[in-house]
Parts: sequence; C-alpha cells; structure tokens
Amino acid sequence: MRITAPTMDQVKELIEYFSFDVPQEDIAIYRELIAEAGEDRNSLLIGDIGLPIFGPSRAPGYYPDEREDPLHAWYVRTDISLDCEGPLSGQSVAVKDNISIAGVQMMNGSRILEGYISEIDAPVITRLLQAGATITGKTNSENMCSVGTSVSNANGIIHNPHKRGFSAGGSSSGTGAAIGNGEADIGLGTDSGGSVRIPAAFCGCYGMKATHGLIPCTGVIGMEMTIEGVGPMTTTVEKNAKALQVLAGVDNMDPRQCNPIVDDYTKALGKGVSGLKIGVLREGFGLDCSEADVDQLVLETSKKFASLGASVEEISIPLHKQASIVNSAIFDEGMTQLMMMGNSFGTNHKGLYIPSLMEKQSTWRSRPNDLSKATKLALMTGHYLRENYAGTIYARAQNYGRIITQAYDKAFESYDILLMPTVPMKAQKIPELDCGLREYITRSFEMVPNTSPFNISGHPALAVPCGMRDGLPVSVQLVGKYWSEALLYRAAMALENVIDWKHC
Repeated sequence: MRITAPTMDQVKELIEYFSFDVPQEDIAIYRELIAEAGEDRNSLLIGDIGLPIFGPSRAPGYYPDEREDPLHAWYVRTDISLDCEGPLSGQSVAVKDNISIAGVQMMNGSRILEGYISEIDAPVITRLLQAGATITGKTNSENMCSVGTSVSNANGIIHNPHKRGFSAGGSSSGTGAAIGNGEADIGLGTDSGGSVRIPAAFCGCYGMKATHGLIPCTGVIGMEMTIEGVGPMTTTVEKNAKALQVLAGVDNMDPRQCNPIVDDYTKALGKGVSGLKIGVLREGFGLDCSEADVDQLVLETSKKFASLGASVEEISIPLHKQASIVNSAIFDEGMTQLMMMGNSFGTNHKGLYIPSLMEKQSTWRSRPNDLSKATKLALMTGHYLRENYAGTIYARAQNYGRIITQAYDKAFESYDILLMPTVPMKAQKIPELDCGLREYITRSFEMVPNTSPFNISGHPALAVPCGMRDGLPVSVQLVGKYWSEALLYRAAMALENVIDWKHC
C-alpha cells in the first residue's frame, strides 16, 4: 500500500466539504502540497512499526458446532498456553471476542470484522498466559458490543445457562453464558455501561468492573475511553480476586491508566465484614423497570451483612437516577467518534494503535447495514448531536459526570460500600428477531440504571449472585471507593460463605 496523490476532483470535494473559499489558481497548488505530504509519509507504511513482537505461530482454533456449544457462547475454541507454572496454573480462560489474541480471528459480534486475524496478544492475554492459564476460546459478544441483551450477535442469539430462550446479558454475553455454565474457570469481558456485570448478574457469576484504569485496555477494540474497562468473570470470589491480581497494573501503552494502585486482592478474603459500613442505595430500588422479587431479595441480602456484623443503613444519592442518562450521552457521541469515525482507536493519545484492525473496522462505511439496530441508533444519535450542537452535549455530560462522581465520593466519606441490585430485573425472555424497533431498543438497554453510573464515576463495582427467582439468578452490586477492590472481594466472600445462592 502507498499513499496516492489526490485527483483535482478529490481536492475540489475536500474544499466543498469544508466550505473553504479557495481561489481557482490555488487548487492545483493544494493538490501538489497534499501529494507531497503523502509522499513524505509513505515511509510510515513499511512494516508494522511499533507493534509488540509476537512469538511463535499458534493454531487459530476452530468453530464449535451446536452439539458442543448449545448456548452459542463460543466464537472460536482454542488451546493456547505457555506451558508454565504460575498463580493461574490449571485455570481455563474464556475471552470476549473484542480482545486481541494473536493468530486468532476477531469478529466483535459483527460481520464488519469477520475474517480479521489479530496480530498481537493484548497485555491482559499475555499476563494470563504468563500466570499459567490456558486460553480455551474466544466468546461471542454482542454486535459491536453495543447492547445489554444477547440478541444482536451476527451469528445468532446467546442463551442463558439457567433457562434457554432467556437473555445471557450483554455485551459480554458469551463470556457470561460460558462461565455461568461452568465451561471455563475465568472469563474476560469489557464494560462500558455494565457489560461485565449485566451478563454476570443474568448468568449467575461474579463480575468485577475495576476502578477505571486499573486493568489495561491495550489491544481491545475501543468504544469510549473514559468509561470502558476490562473485567474478570468467575463462579467464585477467590477465582475473581486471583484473576484481578494477574490482570491489574500499568502497561505504559494505555492512555486510560494514570498511576493505578494495585493491591493484594486475596489478602482480605475470609476476614468477614464486621465493622464495615454499608449504605443501601435507595435510588437503586423501585425503578420503573424494577421487579419486586429482585428488590426484595437484594434487601434480604443486605440484612445478611448486618447479621455478619456490618453496619447497614439506607442512604440516598438523588443524582444516581440521572447518571444512566449521562452515561448514554457520553457513550453515543464517544462511541461515534472513537469506534466508528476513529475506527476504534481515534487520535490524540499515545496508546498502542493496531493499523490492520483500524483498516478492517473502517469497512463499516461500505456495509453499514451489517451494524445492529442499536449501533445504528447510537451512531445516528451521536453524529446528530455532534454536528448540530458542536459537541457541547458530550462536554456537558462529562462535566455533569464529575458532579455525580463527587456525590458518590461524598457518600464514601461515611460508608465503605454501597449496595443495590446489579440489574433491576432477572434475565428477560429474548425478544423475537422481528420485534418492533422500539421494543428492540427498550429491551437492549433497560437493565443499565444501576451499572452505568459507575462507568461514569470510575468506582469499582462487583456483581455478586445472591439467589434465584423463577429459575433465574438475582445479583447484588457492591460498589467501593477507588482502588478498594480487595474490600469488595472481602464482603463478597463473607456473603458467599453464608448463602448457597443457587438454592435460596
């Protein structure tokens, strides 16, 4: 590939696009200058400059059939390890298919990327392999990771492991289904509005959205840098803590990270909750979409903490109810600019870029109808607001987000943990593929009111299974101060030790 000089017509189109007043005699000069700039930059097209060097080749894996994968949780099955000892030796890992694994296909739930083979291992993959884990496959995600249900993957729906025909959550739907069904020890998801915690809640897993920037997102398809992150999903608290111990820490290639504080996440396991102050967030209950049995079970769970020696009180943070609107405003414009217009990497940061992935992502412009209905809506909304309001809606949302964050921080001056339902309802029946647009969109985002606020604020939040109703899991969300993941694990294990959530 070489940069070619623009034609005169292309230069005229550029001038028209920007509404420039250019004298006729200058058009040819502009063409020459652009051509010269392109010629200078052809040297940048030699090789894969700046990409990490990947080692020996590996088998790309295979596509499982329905007999092996009845939930449709898996995109590709693999068997990747370094054959070394470490803290995760013997542990199998399911990886959401928006995270790069060298030599393995990456689809991100969409036909747009179908056939793309990643060139690098994301740092989180390297860390897992060096810790002795085995990557047993890439899991199906929602189309461009843009919905909270499990209906939009280009290859078909993902089923809940507890009740077929019901949602596995999203967008880390395949990871939730695989972990909830016991098909891997550790799952990796990504979370921009709840996409780790929602499938964890629906499928009966522990799902950690760590403090923003604790885990590097290098090598992950970008959506909106200020709210997204990678997180582990597991069936036990201890496995989750051990996974985070391996995943956490700076990699010097991710602009989201700024001096992350890494802890020993297993040190407090088993210490109980005596003396902790837990605030039950009033605004997390009784929402328009809340189910009464979910609210009741989560409140009963809060009483379990009280019986274990914690101080449990109801608190109010009124701004919590506005936070999901703010997150949507940030997501729509941010996703439009980064993932779509910026081909998942954008500009203005010193993070690691993967040019081949950017080129493949850019093909959405020639096949826009391969995008899901939800992605189309976010793209149209984000572009409309950006073009007609000069980016000020996004700016106001980010400014408002700081006010919301301060409200949570104020509560943390008096409380160690905030408690509420992870999602206000149990997993819903998967909507019919030919359902109306409004129903499709409503069902795609109805579950985020308690998860997305903490993407804005950046606080760590852990989804914890706490019981079953109508054959489906119910989950309580524990939220802590920045870098307090160890404390959340401590509280979660105290609960794990006293309840058998699958039978209560």
